[in-house]
Amino acid sequence: MRCAFGLFMFLACVGCGKSGGSSSGAAPVATTSGYVVKTWKPHTSNQYLFRATFPLGDPTHYPAFSGNQPDCVQEGTDFSVQVFTKETGNEKSGCFGIRTARFWKDAKPAAREAVFPTLTGGFPPDLLKSEAKTVTWGGRDARELTWNDPASSTKWVMRHFTTEGGVYIGYIRDLGNLTPFEKNTFFDSFEIIPKP
Repeated sequence: MRCAFGLFMFLACVGCGKSGGSSSGAAPVATTSGYVVKTWKPHTSNQYLFRATFPLGDPTHYPAFSGNQPDCVQEGTDFSVQVFTKETGNEKSGCFGIRTARFWKDAKPAAREAVFPTLTGGFPPDLLKSEAKTVTWGGRDARELTWNDPASSTKWVMRHFTTEGGVYIGYIRDLGNLTPFEKNTFFDSFEIIPKP
């Protein structure tokens, strides 16, 4: 699992996938100066039934699984955007992402709940993990976890919940320069949408 999530994070935050998919078609929305993220753009996935606002533009899509897709999962995709700054250069990036998987209709409850650890197992052991707390995300009860790098100001924030139809994970990699406004803009924009 550690290798699987490590590969996911490499792909999601290094950027070597394909872009595309459903989008709202709306132009990016500008924010005021002084923020790391200068523009935001709504993105809709009719395939995975969610809408969220991403930094800079449409997210890049990657496979959510790397040879470890559970039998109860029909498909899974990671949607993410890297954010580079003048201070961090091209070596490091912040990252905003939604990772989701759709279940087969006959998926058992226990099998559905077991998908989340498969999607997230593999954070390096030297990161300090917080206790999970309950938050509201996408209008639903969700769990929030954070991981801190003791050697730097880098912090991961992850929110997730599981439904009958799938699992949804929202995450941010903050290099220590994101404001609460930027993190809230991303998380607060997420919503589940009805089937078209």
